[in-house]
Amino acid sequence: MRRRRPILGVISGIVFGIFLALDLALFGIVPLDSPVLTIALVVGIVLGILVAVRPWGGGEPRGLKTDIVPPAAVAQAVSGEAPAAVADTPAPPPPPGDAPSADAPPPPPPP
Repeated sequence: MRRRRPILGVISGIVFGIFLALDLALFGIVPLDSPVLTIALVVGIVLGILVAVRPWGGGEPRGLKTDIVPPAAVAQAVSGEAPAAVADTPAPPPPPGDAPSADAPPPPPPP
C-alpha cells in the first residue's frame, strides 16, 4: 500500500506555485499587480495535494511482487519431484591447468 503524504504535497505545491508565479511575472506574461500570480500559487497548492494524495502508481510498488514463482519451482511442483538441495552440494573444483593461479608469475613477453 502506498503512503500518502498531503503535507509534503502542500509544501511542494507552494514551491511549484511560487516558481510558476515568478516565471509568469519575470518573463512578462502577466503584470506584477495581476491576481493571476495569486491564482498560480493556489493552483500549485491544489496540484501538489492532488499528486500527493492520489495513488498514481497503483497499490503496490513494482519491485515488491511476492506472487511470482520461479519456473523451476513450478516444473518441480507439476512433476511431483522433490526440490534439489542446492546449498548442500558443493561446487566442483576447477580442473588443474585451466586457469592460472594468482601466485603464478606472468608469462614471458614474446621475442
